Amino acid sequence: MAASSRWDHLADSVGEALARQVAPGSDQGEVFSFGLKLLGGFLLGLVMLVALAAPLGVLPHALAAAASGGLLRLFSGGAHSSTPLGCATTGAIVAAVIGLAARVAESLLSHRLYHLSLATLPWILSSCLMHAPAATPQKPLPPGRHRAFRLACLVMICTWSLFLVFRILFPPVIWFSSALGLSWQAFSLTPTGFAFARRVDGILPRREA
Repeated sequence: MAASSRWDHLADSVGEALARQVAPGSDQGEVFSFGLKLLGGFLLGLVMLVALAAPLGVLPHALAAAASGGLLRLFSGGAHSSTPLGCATTGAIVAAVIGLAARVAESLLSHRLYHLSLATLPWILSSCLMHAPAATPQKPLPPGRHRAFRLACLVMICTWSLFLVFRILFPPVIWFSSALGLSWQAFSLTPTGFAFARRVDGILPRREA
């Protein structure tokens, strides 16, 4: 049995047990198991991200990219690997690479990082308007909720833009890392992004028990 299948089976079992304890007689097992799978994937991705980015000295940059892209992904959907391990691996590598790119840009273009961050907005907005929400067979969207999810994407991007324009909370390099994270998430919504995810999914090893 594959490692991801073992985790899915464990999450299903624990989810059913929680449902029997919390809501006896209800059909909430799938809800609990889905939540556990999301939590497990998040923790795995976080551990891998820290393991990659911290030795490179770009952990704050990588966390900014991952957090921004992940928040947009909640509303926009997008391409992803077919296994939690694949998602965690890809996400950690992308975030670490973005962190490195942001640090290099800081050394070369430190006075233009805010402008470069703003320059990503047309791409992010156009991708979300054209493709969000982008569902996958593994995570179909609830019927009739497409407009609500797209509106949530736009609200999130507009809020991010206001914080960026007024330079609230973070230094320029962190905002630039965040912008690159959003840009990558916008790419994952496109047909090319889905094709890229399928190609990466075929490359990643599938460990058997």
